[in-house]
Amino acid sequence: MTRQRSVLAWVGALAASCAVSVSAGSGNCSTPIFAQSPDPAGALGHISRNNTGGATYARRRIADDFTLDAEGQIAVIRFWGGDETNTPTTPNQNVVAFNIRVSAADGPAGSPGTTLFEIARTLQFDTIVAPTGANVGTLGAPELAYRIEIVPPLILPAGTYFLSIGAYHFDNIIDADTETWQWSIAPGPGNGVIAEDRFDQQSMLLRTDLIGTDMAFTLEELAPDAQCDGDVDGDYDVDLDDLTGVLLFFGQTTSEADLNGDGMVDLADLSTVLLFFGAICDPCN
Repeated sequence: MTRQRSVLAWVGALAASCAVSVSAGSGNCSTPIFAQSPDPAGALGHISRNNTGGATYARRRIADDFTLDAEGQIAVIRFWGGDETNTPTTPNQNVVAFNIRVSAADGPAGSPGTTLFEIARTLQFDTIVAPTGANVGTLGAPELAYRIEIVPPLILPAGTYFLSIGAYHFDNIIDADTETWQWSIAPGPGNGVIAEDRFDQQSMLLRTDLIGTDMAFTLEELAPDAQCDGDVDGDYDVDLDDLTGVLLFFGQTTSEADLNGDGMVDLADLSTVLLFFGAICDPCN
């Protein structure tokens, strides 16, 4: 036990001495692997709300399809929309969070089926928001651009999927002037493959009346300069979690902790973590 403590103390001291404070980024945060941007002149949207409420659209949730021609690592999701309101209130005053869901296109007739990924992101802490200067919806709400990071990135093989976004609100009772959040439509012509839930947040049906319609969102990979030497857990920095990961699997074969890909977690991998200890590799922050 004494020897183990002395080894760990040595590792800790060496990590401290090797600590660096660098960022691998150069301002080029991410690159799109799928993109459907909103109409710059503003456009209509589809109401997409995730929680209960008192109006017709309270639990209506929209999904749009996307296809990846090759494996993708989705690290950033951007989307556009805004509250459906024409009253002089602060945009997003009722929205508190978004629910992001990626589904396989294995439902009836190719509709959204198996949920592959789901995450909630709060508007206050986890979502970057910026006005676009355009409007969205029948009541001309200010349109906002939203940006959410996925850590670690969502890895998807080539194929067709659905992205759905639902907004959580403070209130459960919605009136005619502030019904809910609307997801902006991308300028056409799109493929028109849109799905809508049955107001039970469980199953989604394809709509056949939205010919040429797509929703506005982009899926992005981190730029090559965002990759981290020594980042075992994929959270874009090199810290004690990465050091612990190497020590935990030391002498074993594991793809996460085998940083140099030689089939073994050994001193070479430990040296890499120590060399880059303290590095911040996410250029988005």
